[in-house]
Amino acid sequence: METACPRCGYSNNGIDVVCANCAARLPDGSGKVRRRRFRLALHPVHVFALVAGLAALGYVIFGAGNWTAPSDQVIETPDIPDSESVSRDNSDEAWIIMCDFMRERVRTPGTAAFPNLGEGRTRVTKLPNAAYEVLGFVDFEGEGDVRVRRYFKGKVVRYRAGLWKLDSHEMGYWDMMARYFAGLESSADDIGGEK
Repeated sequence: METACPRCGYSNNGIDVVCANCAARLPDGSGKVRRRRFRLALHPVHVFALVAGLAALGYVIFGAGNWTAPSDQVIETPDIPDSESVSRDNSDEAWIIMCDFMRERVRTPGTAAFPNLGEGRTRVTKLPNAAYEVLGFVDFEGEGDVRVRRYFKGKVVRYRAGLWKLDSHEMGYWDMMARYFAGLESSADDIGGEK
């Protein structure tokens, strides 16, 4: 409890006899003033709001918040592949790139599983000008968490190291894609997946 000084109004603790501010004698039995303490009540909601506000402010201040500005990161595709791409056989890399392109075209990309090149019905054929024809399949979860298999055929072109372009692609059930896979052997896994 606090005692208010009658001369200056300073709040003194309840055991002082004289005012700590002006040294005036404090009356006995003067009105006690309840001391108020400042307590910081920090809740997780306040922390989240502060962090979200600072993140939004930083996003706008450092230039990412201007959606109308043109992107400075335009990757220009050359008209023709470089000489290293034409001379080297990048079939393994073409398979990986095609799988990445096909992963984005299935219903649940996170569940997509591809075989290794050379297993089952998979093939990469090098074409002129650093182009590759790729045949394969992908298993993924469809509706009702049922594993589904789709076959694909596509063409990718390597313009330089790390720069590939999907030229064309086709994906579907076995009965509409079987004509492309003539002569490729099936594995035991294919039996249940041809839907």
